[in-house]
Amino acid sequence: MLTREADMLDLMGAGTSTRILWVSHEIPDRNMGGGSIRQYHLLRALANRAQVDLLLVGQLKDTELREELHNVTELDCPAYRSSWRRRVGNLRALLPGGPPSEVESDSAVVNLLRGHLRDVSDYRLVQIEHEGLARLLPQQRSAVWAITLHNLTSVWSGQRATLSKKRRVRWLHQTDVRHARRLEHWIVGNYDVTIAVSEEDCKALGGGAVVVPNGVDLNGFVISPLPSAPRVVFTGSFNWLPNIDGAQWLCREVLPRVRAEIPEATFILVGRDPHERVRGLGAIPGVELHFDVPTVAPFLQSARAALVPLRMGSGTRLKALEAMAAERPLAGTSIGLEGLGLRDGYSAAIADTSESLAAAIVRLCREDDYAAQLSRNARRLAESRFSWDGIAGSYVDTILSASSRQRQ
Repeated sequence: MLTREADMLDLMGAGTSTRILWVSHEIPDRNMGGGSIRQYHLLRALANRAQVDLLLVGQLKDTELREELHNVTELDCPAYRSSWRRRVGNLRALLPGGPPSEVESDSAVVNLLRGHLRDVSDYRLVQIEHEGLARLLPQQRSAVWAITLHNLTSVWSGQRATLSKKRRVRWLHQTDVRHARRLEHWIVGNYDVTIAVSEEDCKALGGGAVVVPNGVDLNGFVISPLPSAPRVVFTGSFNWLPNIDGAQWLCREVLPRVRAEIPEATFILVGRDPHERVRGLGAIPGVELHFDVPTVAPFLQSARAALVPLRMGSGTRLKALEAMAAERPLAGTSIGLEGLGLRDGYSAAIADTSESLAAAIVRLCREDDYAAQLSRNARRLAESRFSWDGIAGSYVDTILSASSRQRQ
């Protein structure tokens, strides 16, 4: 939040005449997942106080958001790279000074966007979304440049190295960690504003970032009594590696332990763009699959509990915030529930092994008072800290203050 009088004076002069360019290769959409929801809410708030253009790789489907933006430029996604080009890119990522493999995979998108960013002199600020687009920053610039790091590649590459059982794969991920740390250090040192989504990520960046957390639309979820049926839900974008890994671990290692105690227990996977490894989980007894649904709200409402079984990733999970808003008790890993201020046994059940997570799920299914206590406390936390209204307002104040101090 802005507190200094000088900052407030800056904002008074910013107003709707301020032109801002938002650049992303993830579609802003309230009905999609993760970063799409975040961008939708922040863009709407920003468009109410400034003139915002969107440069997007993809197609903006939300007509209401389109009407609130000043201009939308949509680019076709680059063609999928052939296998030999991907191998060359992977080799580049291994060279000293090379980019992390996750960033290297976005090279074609960066090249496409760079052609549309040759002249941004009309803008006071350029907002870049995601670490993969960081290399769009020009050497010479007059506008203020800001970037949001939704996840830190350095963090989850290290987690992948820890989980891997193969020495060569561990070495590849450890190499990625070194490259990613160097890139993230460069981002903090060269961008005018670096935005992290959690205090943990800010600390990992050396403290050189502004924290704008993820939020939730508290009015978008109906609060209803907890169902008695032992049906638990895991929501997410199932084309994202942490969710793919989490779904496999959940269904193959946690579910059998739960069903040994509660044979009728059902695990429901709800999300979009499922990888074939996630589709294959539907063959496991006790697993239900629901993909590309209009909204996850009805599935949360019919669930006894919500799960966030992630073993890799950084930042915070919007799926956890949605469960908190719906007043559904949460069970998940330390990684899955980090950054939200949740306390084990008070506002969530936090467990990091298949045995302990299964035990937590069984307890939530069997103990009504315990499940209700966790869900009520989590809802209160969401109301006090994670409403999009407050978060978006703080973000807009920060970004307009930055834009008013235009680079010389």
